[in-house]
Amino acid sequence: MEEANRAAGNGILVNWAVSLLFCIFGLFFTESFYRFQTDITEIRQFGTAYTSVVCTFSFGVANQVMLERMLVATGRSLGSMFSLLTGTIVNLILDPILIFGFLGVPALGMRGAAIATVVAQFSAAAIGFICNLRMNKEIRFCFGMLKPHGDMLKRIWNVGFPAALQQSISPAMTFFMNQILLGFTAAAPAVYVIYVRLQSIVLIPVWGLKNTVVSIISYNLGAGKRERIKKTMSVCFAATILLTIFGLLVFQTIPDLLLALFNAQNEVLEIGRAALHIFSFVFPFSGTTLILGSYFQALGHSTKTLITSLAQFGIMLTAATFFSHVGTVYTVWYAFVITEILVAVLALLFMRVVWKKTIQPLPDLK
Repeated sequence: MEEANRAAGNGILVNWAVSLLFCIFGLFFTESFYRFQTDITEIRQFGTAYTSVVCTFSFGVANQVMLERMLVATGRSLGSMFSLLTGTIVNLILDPILIFGFLGVPALGMRGAAIATVVAQFSAAAIGFICNLRMNKEIRFCFGMLKPHGDMLKRIWNVGFPAALQQSISPAMTFFMNQILLGFTAAAPAVYVIYVRLQSIVLIPVWGLKNTVVSIISYNLGAGKRERIKKTMSVCFAATILLTIFGLLVFQTIPDLLLALFNAQNEVLEIGRAALHIFSFVFPFSGTTLILGSYFQALGHSTKTLITSLAQFGIMLTAATFFSHVGTVYTVWYAFVITEILVAVLALLFMRVVWKKTIQPLPDLK
């Protein structure tokens, strides 16, 4: 119990430190960030208006995520769901009010969208804190839990840094892909952003499995329950493949309807239709990489997740750059398919090594 409380407290300290870094970025560097990427005034203005707010006040989302993970890690996923639903509902309600100026509120446009997001994140964090107080008996919130502990901080770093770097790959990829796609047309980055949003919806169930399976496998690894680990891994992997194949079929059958959700028109619609047909084939491979990454994390092999993520980043940029020089914007989309296939194969090879090294030596306890 004391160890769990120390882990939670030191995790909160790390979280607050990261929030401070984002706050500094939001206050002083967002405009430079967008100026570096594009000379289109409208994009710079909208991007700066939104990003400066969400980064400056990132304390809300940082605490939301931390408090939700505490609930999941101790088996209280229901509380985590309450927190997520709170943030979603608050955001949905406030977005039209603050963006368009309803109920006597002035229309704030993009900055209004950012404020709605921040308020939703703080609301979700508040619910997460209440759920922890009422439901989580393993964590005792007090000032003493915030005392820095060198060994615990090191352990958090060893497990968390590879996972954090993996999370950062996606925005970094977006940054560099925008530079490549803008070489063709301003519509291409818009299509890419639409795909990223739609992909996140398809992979939401896989992320849910990923977050849960880390705890389940970790419990059973500590208890030496090899058969339970094997069963958990097989069930989650099968569920991941089925979910991602369903997403693939949806993208193949109704791409125009999906693009209509983002009011795609003219060139964006034309490019997007072809892009979604191509992109959808990556879902089973992306899901495989994601779920295997959770296995690595749970089994104490987070560095393999890191290597996989770095390989994904390198292969994607290399392939996209190559295709951008030898073909059209439609050719560049195939870089995603090639990348995800190669990375999934690499993750499976790593899993074979982890299986022999960590799972097979466990006693055959039921």
